[in-house]
Amino acid sequence: MKKKLLLTCLITFCELFIFCNFTSAQNVYRRKPMFADAALTGFAEYPPFGYVKKKSFHTVFRPMINDLIKEKKLLLDSEKTNPNLEKITNAVRQGNLDIFLGAYHETEIFGGIELIYPAVLTNPITIFMLPARINDVKNINDLQKLKGARHASEYFSDFVEEKLQAFNVEKVNTSYELFEKLFTHQIDYIVASQYFGLIEASKLGLRGQISVAKQALWQIPMFIGISQLSRHRQALHNIFTEYLRNPENIEKIRKNVIDLVNQAEADAIGIVPPDFEKTVK
Repeated sequence: MKKKLLLTCLITFCELFIFCNFTSAQNVYRRKPMFADAALTGFAEYPPFGYVKKKSFHTVFRPMINDLIKEKKLLLDSEKTNPNLEKITNAVRQGNLDIFLGAYHETEIFGGIELIYPAVLTNPITIFMLPARINDVKNINDLQKLKGARHASEYFSDFVEEKLQAFNVEKVNTSYELFEKLFTHQIDYIVASQYFGLIEASKLGLRGQISVAKQALWQIPMFIGISQLSRHRQALHNIFTEYLRNPENIEKIRKNVIDLVNQAEADAIGIVPPDFEKTVK
């Protein structure tokens, strides 16, 4: 009788153990879905990091997004952009959009958005000058004696913005106006992201007429940002963290930056640059 009771208890315990572990496994599976359907955004007027062309959103991070879709880890609900960076980052903060491609560390406009480490890219901020004057600047302090300008669509980190306060740099609204001021000697230099500046110069057919400083002034790390209110927050965190742990994946995105800059230069072959001197007269 005792042996029968002991055997019954043992069977009941085993059944309970198996049931609990099966239930626990189900819960783990529910907490870690295979993919997340998400809405993403990024810079709307800042090539190569993000820009709209022929009503489509283009981004330097496209290889990563394509890989994750192909691996069935990410399902895109939509891609939305807005030239108003504050409006689009607010949409991410509020959970209306899930992903921001290219967010900056410790920068107020990206505050409240979770950053995925490591940084995917660095955005080098440098100076563009006329070739005959590039040797006038031996170090960053030389810029304080000169006048500069920057594009109003350039988005810098708070750290860089603070550093720029020490220099005489005005904002202009178009690339044409920016380079016109340089070529007509209204300014001495342009402060720009190396990649953005090269692309904008190429569009105007000016790539061969400007020089870029060999040493970047500052480097801005760029991250994948995730809304803290996204219903897919944990899944997206896991997906991007896993992807960025592979150095080959990061290298693929960094190579894409160079490819996009080179493509802009190739597309500009044959473009006749503006005659700024004649325009001023």
